[in-house]
Amino acid sequence: MSEQKVDSIPVVVAMNFSDAIMEQIRAVSPRLRVERHHPNVPDKAWNDAEIVYTVRNFPTVEQAPRLRWMQLHSAGIDHAVKEPILTDAADVEVTTTSGIHAGIIAEYCIMGMLAFEFGLPTMLDYQARA
Repeated sequence: MSEQKVDSIPVVVAMNFSDAIMEQIRAVSPRLRVERHHPNVPDKAWNDAEIVYTVRNFPTVEQAPRLRWMQLHSAGIDHAVKEPILTDAADVEVTTTSGIHAGIIAEYCIMGMLAFEFGLPTMLDYQARA
């Protein structure tokens, strides 16, 4: 039985993520060839990239001919909607983090309501006064 060659997927992370976060990204699949480039992404990395994770660093359409997916670090894309890579490259999927904070915000709101219902600010004030 012959071993089938599995192509790697070049991923550019245009963010200043920690080494620990980079290792978590790499652990998603052995096929991912993840490179962190911050603040500048070299032309060779853009040219090879099939996936890009970024917030504000965008390649031109010509710089990233193999790009298939761009993940934005933000929930909104107002800052990016006029970028040529998003408007002129019809075959690039763009995703955002929209909705990722829903659970955390709900928990924060409930925590705030409970804190005020049970007088936490007053208790903290009393504690500070000893």
